[in-house]
Amino acid sequence: GEFAMIDIAEFESVISETLHWRLHPPTIICLVSRLLNILPTIPSTPTIEDDEMATCLLDFSLFFAELSICDYSVSVMQKASTVAIASIFNAIEGLGLLSSASASSSYLRDFDELIRTVSPCTQIDMEALAFTKERLWNLYEKSEEYALSNDDQDSHNSTNQPETPANPSTPTKAEGDDAASTISDSSSPICVARHLRTNRSCDMRN
Repeated sequence: GEFAMIDIAEFESVISETLHWRLHPPTIICLVSRLLNILPTIPSTPTIEDDEMATCLLDFSLFFAELSICDYSVSVMQKASTVAIASIFNAIEGLGLLSSASASSSYLRDFDELIRTVSPCTQIDMEALAFTKERLWNLYEKSEEYALSNDDQDSHNSTNQPETPANPSTPTKAEGDDAASTISDSSSPICVARHLRTNRSCDMRN
């Protein structure tokens, strides 16, 4: 009872100012939203309106960003900007907006050049970015959404019924030059098919 709440708050302020701590840096979520606004043009799939695709890309990017807090090596050891870019590119690749892995690499180079134009002193750490992208995919595969998506996929396959069109859903990790642009019919906001890591095609079609 010797100290009031205001005493603690004021002393915290003194400590922070003395150490020059930045208590309100840009968060990963904030960076994702900002970076999406300056992305180079992405070819849209013919089955989805541009505004709908933009919403999907934002949702999936934010989902990957939120997953990062589950991994110390990502959330603490990597820069917030690196995690934000990794989240965006995982979402782009998962949605099949780029036709192949080589197209994704080329698009990343274009994005890097754009970043340097906006901020000449900034350079993307490609090694850290590759590590972070892979860790985020690994985190996703351990998530409940991934398990649910597999259950839904098994249930759908067991019915042996024709697929029905649905809203855009779930990113699927695109690997290889033969990755195709498609849309999944799962109702989950984020779900990846069972062949995420083994099938080199990106299965996202209605």
